[in-house]
Amino acid sequence: MDSVDAHDPPRWRPGPPLAGRIKTIPDDFRVDEIPVYEPSGDGEHLFVRFRKTDLTTPRAVDALCRALGASKREAGWAGMKDRHAVTTQWVSLFGVQPEAALAAEVEGIEILEAIPHERKLKTGHLRGNRFELRVREVDDPDALVEALAALRVVPSYFGTQRFGRDNLERASAWLVDGGRPPRDRVQKRFLVSALQAAVFNSVVAERVRTRRLASVIEGDVLQTQRGGIFGADEDPEAQGRVDSGEVMPTAPLPGKDVRWATGEAGELERAAAEVWKIDDAAMGRMGKLGRGTRRGVLVRPVELEASREGDGVRVAFALPSGCYATVVMREVLGSVTSAD
Repeated sequence: MDSVDAHDPPRWRPGPPLAGRIKTIPDDFRVDEIPVYEPSGDGEHLFVRFRKTDLTTPRAVDALCRALGASKREAGWAGMKDRHAVTTQWVSLFGVQPEAALAAEVEGIEILEAIPHERKLKTGHLRGNRFELRVREVDDPDALVEALAALRVVPSYFGTQRFGRDNLERASAWLVDGGRPPRDRVQKRFLVSALQAAVFNSVVAERVRTRRLASVIEGDVLQTQRGGIFGADEDPEAQGRVDSGEVMPTAPLPGKDVRWATGEAGELERAAAEVWKIDDAAMGRMGKLGRGTRRGVLVRPVELEASREGDGVRVAFALPSGCYATVVMREVLGSVTSAD
């Protein structure tokens, strides 16, 4: 187990990677948000569905707020979307009229819908995302289509977006070494989540390395589809339920309230925490920004379709909230090369 597992963990799919390049242009990577609920049509918060191109979510929301005279502090969105892509998502704006939103003209943004709702949209109010990607510079399109169609299970690694250029170094300097924390709460949250994700990736990488991603390990903590967790030793049919997709093994996002696995699975998790020097003091510094939770170690892409498109390949699939399309594509491409 090594710290390199955060950025470059092993692939689950056997065999050599195939040649291909994604995100050559923004239109090669399209994302559509799948909301948990639809806005009601009544209330002081306006839910605005918009399509952005080559913009981060915070910059897009900032531009919308400036154009509509809305408070950025009162704005809410369910999840962050890629910059180098064409992405569709919802934002809630307080006190804005639908007519004004629909008439707004903002560079790089197309307003699609504007519907009132009673409450602010919050992080995590998201069922998942649908992705449509074009892979270019493909040596063997038929082989790539076949490999993509065969994907059933993928490690639910955090993508490199979570770590940024230096988030892990900055997180360690603060949370592990006890240095000065950032003043900005958003930056603090980014650093906490980066270090948590590094531990998680290390645990999943070891399960992949030992070919036990979808196998129940002694002492595992399992998760139901609705998010409830329980010990594997509580259910003699645990492996069968994992095989059917009813439950899945989990790995920790460390924090003072996290439930650690026991037995062999617990030893694996503690070893990963030691790699990143996560102890009680570090978890204490995370505070309320990182109380600790667990996340499933695998993801099953749904509605996956792959086909040749000229000299490239088109692929579409849906993933639950918090899962990365780039991680799915990395399984077949080895390294995700893009224009970023």
